[in-house]
Amino acid sequence: MAQRVCPQCGRELEPMQTVCPNCGVQISPEQAPPPAPPQPPPIRGQPTAQTAPPPSTPPYIPSQQVVPTAQPPSPYAAAEIKSADSKAVIALVLGIANFVVCMFLWIPALILSGQALDIYSRFGYTGGNRGLAVAGRILGWVGLGLFFVWAGLVTLIIIAGLAGES
Repeated sequence: MAQRVCPQCGRELEPMQTVCPNCGVQISPEQAPPPAPPQPPPIRGQPTAQTAPPPSTPPYIPSQQVVPTAQPPSPYAAAEIKSADSKAVIALVLGIANFVVCMFLWIPALILSGQALDIYSRFGYTGGNRGLAVAGRILGWVGLGLFFVWAGLVTLIIIAGLAGES
């Protein structure tokens, strides 16, 4: 049996009620509710009553999300990144000069490139002279390896010279 509705206020009524408890209108037991208006068929792509409308927020796109840094940006961030850029250039120059001038320039090259990369990672900075800092670090490690090769050769020559005398 269809649910009965008060014609005055629209409140739902029990099957045997003759008076609306909300507005007091007399209702005959035979009075049927008005038929519901026909619903048009849903158009494809439009939300229906059963489906929720699409969210108002844009979809999640990882490339547009802000990645929080380890520390909040300080007012001195620009100055620190400039100092890191300088350290990166100096590390690269020392890494290259290590092969030409002296075998011990790999030490400051590793130290300065490490400091520059630390500043870059602290502020989430990926541009600028970061590549130079990485190159300075690589040249510093290569210089360290060549130092051990050189030290090993010098040691072998000294041992061979001492063995030849006796």
